[in-house]
Amino acid sequence: MSEAEIKAPAVVRTPSITDEGKRIRNGWEEAQELRRPFEPGWQMVADYFYPSANFTVSSSTPVFRRNRRVVTNTPRQALKQAAALFVAYAIDTTQPFLAPNVNRGMALSGRARWGKGPDGRELALSDASRDYLDDLRWQLFDAQMAPQSGMVTAVARCGLEFLAFGNCVRWVGRKRGFGPRHQHRPLRSCWWAVNEDGEIDTLFFAWALPVWRLKTAYPQALAHPKIAELANDPKKARETVRLLHLVEPRQGGIRGAVSSHKPFASLTLLPDHDMFEVKAEGYDSFPYQVARMDLWEGSPYATGLGFDALPDAMALNHFSGGLERAIDLINDPVLFAPTRLFGNRLDRRPGQVNVYDPVNLGFQSLRDAIQKADIAGDPSWAERRCAALTANIEKVFFGTFINLRDASNVTAEEIRERRDLRQRAMSYLVPSFDRDLFGKGADRELEALLEEDLVPAPPAELSGVDVDWDYAGPLAKAQMLTQVDGALRLFDAAAMAKQFDESAGDVVAVHEALRTINDSLGNAPGMVNSRAAVAEMQAQRAEAEAQARENEAMTAQATALRDAGQGLASIENAGQPAMAA
Repeated sequence: MSEAEIKAPAVVRTPSITDEGKRIRNGWEEAQELRRPFEPGWQMVADYFYPSANFTVSSSTPVFRRNRRVVTNTPRQALKQAAALFVAYAIDTTQPFLAPNVNRGMALSGRARWGKGPDGRELALSDASRDYLDDLRWQLFDAQMAPQSGMVTAVARCGLEFLAFGNCVRWVGRKRGFGPRHQHRPLRSCWWAVNEDGEIDTLFFAWALPVWRLKTAYPQALAHPKIAELANDPKKARETVRLLHLVEPRQGGIRGAVSSHKPFASLTLLPDHDMFEVKAEGYDSFPYQVARMDLWEGSPYATGLGFDALPDAMALNHFSGGLERAIDLINDPVLFAPTRLFGNRLDRRPGQVNVYDPVNLGFQSLRDAIQKADIAGDPSWAERRCAALTANIEKVFFGTFINLRDASNVTAEEIRERRDLRQRAMSYLVPSFDRDLFGKGADRELEALLEEDLVPAPPAELSGVDVDWDYAGPLAKAQMLTQVDGALRLFDAAAMAKQFDESAGDVVAVHEALRTINDSLGNAPGMVNSRAAVAEMQAQRAEAEAQARENEAMTAQATALRDAGQGLASIENAGQPAMAA
């Protein structure tokens, strides 16, 4: 080796983008193109309703500019109040709001029927299995409400974005030693794609980390020469590096397999550094849940109530600004004064003395010499217009569904009608939020609970059966209250019918009716005995009654035998001659 070759520095080769990296980049760019038409509208909504959102992240040369002068918080407050009402109808922090449903899974597995109940009717599940499902929903609820899960916080943030922009994203993962963990993903940082069935199965999530945290969280990133160079320079330790999390279907994936062979691939990449891979994992099910409101035809993205209220919010901001200017002109008007009246400019600060020359007043007083310009106009018109625009915004965000008449003679009937109206309005929004966000997320949560052994194994009857999750939250409970009234009327009708036919009461499945009433009232299952316990009590009661009947029969027999013996003895005694005295 020559001396020149010895002194020559080693050449560090920067890894070039792979074919897999090119495929991922093409998919991400396509997803960005699909979302880009919505970003200007989302940004306008954000200016008035959601100031913390900035959608310029997807393009280095944004074609729109943020509105920097917002003079009213009415739209923002309307959104927050509507989100509070909406989330209160979506989840319940005191009782389960999801109920497991295995009817479809049982039918697919060929186990749609099992035995007969005490009343002779065929049952879809045994008492033990139904009790297991009742306990399961409470175990899932306890895991959701644990502070470490982050469920309530994530749903609250999702509710704001869902109403404002019509889209929201939640991630459900697994925390070792704890179970399911929830995080809200900002809409501004997410892009997604749908499969041929219109279901979202691919999602990109971008975020950034400083170099000093990146090398700790993702040590594999140091294998890239440029990242290693940043990490070795103390002056650049606080510089941020962008990361991209991609979850997509994996061909040939198997549930329960190791992470590299699970049905969904999970890749963490450096998009600005040749899509360099820093972490590879896998999921048994799609970990992101995306709720969409008003879905646009031909697009995987939607719009929300913020779009409906945007024209009124923009007009309200305009007239509120004009009203402020008018009030400023009234409170601090423009003044006119003769040129030679004061030696210096008029000092309008409080408590200041302005010396003037009375000679220049002529025959005028000082009040006549200084005049104010009445150029503020009539702000009452702006006030009336702002009030009308505020009412329009509140109509969009459920304000009219909450407020009653401002009068002392409001009746109970009006209150019930307003409650029914509010429930009907929420019935339009909650299902789309629930089915996309909670139903699919519950599968992920149950997987985490099973992997952490936080719930018992299901009975053999339910083993391998797919579970669907029905919404059973506050809105459903409010609507189910009508079932309580219906059940009570059914009992009254059955009691009246028994006057004509004693067997009329057999029509009513009393036990299931009482359980329906209990569920409709939102009570915990512990307030009623389990089906297995009821069946055992019925069996014990039947056995006790049978024993009592048997004892009664035996007592009757013994009494009859005793009476018969006494009768024979009397006959025998009667047939013998009387003994001599």
